[in-house]
Amino acid sequence: MSTGGGTDAGEVAILIPAHNEAARLPAMLASLQRALDVYARRAADADTGTAGKLPQLLRPLLIADGCSDATVEIAQASGLVDVIPSHPADDAHQPRPLGKVAALRRGIQHFTSLFSNITIWIAFDADIVVGDDTVADMVSALVAHPEAWAITPPLDVLGPCPSRHRPLPRALWRYNHRRGYAPSTAATTMTTTTTTTTTLHPRPWLSGRG
Repeated sequence: MSTGGGTDAGEVAILIPAHNEAARLPAMLASLQRALDVYARRAADADTGTAGKLPQLLRPLLIADGCSDATVEIAQASGLVDVIPSHPADDAHQPRPLGKVAALRRGIQHFTSLFSNITIWIAFDADIVVGDDTVADMVSALVAHPEAWAITPPLDVLGPCPSRHRPLPRALWRYNHRRGYAPSTAATTMTTTTTTTTTLHPRPWLSGRG
């Protein structure tokens, strides 16, 4: 399934790694549905107007990482996302999580085995609220700025988000720092509960384009 846009402009893949997020996933999926609806409307306007076309938005993928709660059932019942386990040889309910990086890697492998024209990758945590315009704004910004490799959207986290529970931003900062990249504001932004700005990153930060 795809939403809006045209394949001649590329494809957009949305990845949602999730570990035991049953309590917060319904709100996240509801917000994602609103964001996809906005994207479809904006893509339709781009198709009929003078603006450049937006890429085709593929059906979002939730990667269940060792879930022992109702995360998988909630995701499947929503009808909004496809669901796969983070380990290809197991079912969605695993005895232990493999971690966010492994889950994202599994999601990328799944998408690239099915589609050959993905130009933009979006990764959302399962414990956030996606703004209504977030997906459309992120994709539009990356289309308008091909020099950008990554983008940090505004972010609302469902529940407490202390930085000590968010090791990934710190790890990314250290990774980039060792390789001579300028410290990215994204490393700071991701550790806060709420952000209000969208930031383009011209150097490789988290992920590159397809």
